[in-house]
Amino acid sequence: MRIALLADLHGNLSALDAVLDDIAATGGADVTLALGDLAMLGPQPAEAIDRLRETGCLAIQGNTDTWYNHTLPEDAVGRDEREAGIIRYARWAKPLLGEDRIRYLLGLPFSWQADLGGGERLLAVHGSPRRIDEPIFPEAQPDILDEVLSGLSASVLAFGHTHRALVRRHNGIMLVNPGTLGNPIPPEMDARAAYG
Repeated sequence: MRIALLADLHGNLSALDAVLDDIAATGGADVTLALGDLAMLGPQPAEAIDRLRETGCLAIQGNTDTWYNHTLPEDAVGRDEREAGIIRYARWAKPLLGEDRIRYLLGLPFSWQADLGGGERLLAVHGSPRRIDEPIFPEAQPDILDEVLSGLSASVLAFGHTHRALVRRHNGIMLVNPGTLGNPIPPEMDARAAYG
């Protein structure tokens, strides 16, 4: 089975289209799976969601996908710069998304699993198998990975959230983070759209 992994799209339609074109040009995929953070903080949140749905891309929920469920404060006064920016963005994006797309984001599952054959199983999440917003960083120490992966029955774990690409083996488990498709942070990261 050939699975294309997209993570952290963040409403970047141009990057999404470039990646979908590249997937098609390199032989396509049996499954295209978006690992969450589909719309928040990007320039075309509604269009990005629509494109994913049009193409039949499967998706799981990222931490920013849940933010549309929160009541927004009346203003951003007194907030730190990051939080104030998120509030301003959400005020702009919520009406653009509309009820149907927000319902779609809030209804996405926490995880997705697949039998890869030969006894291999894939578990896909946004952050970690434990929490949607728990990062697994490329430099994570073995004891941290032991804790995060405790009880995991999959042989491959696909995830996003950190915006940093990773392919690493730990205690027989292949860890795969395709990097960010649509929001390279911090600024010194490679700005090209990434996928796996």
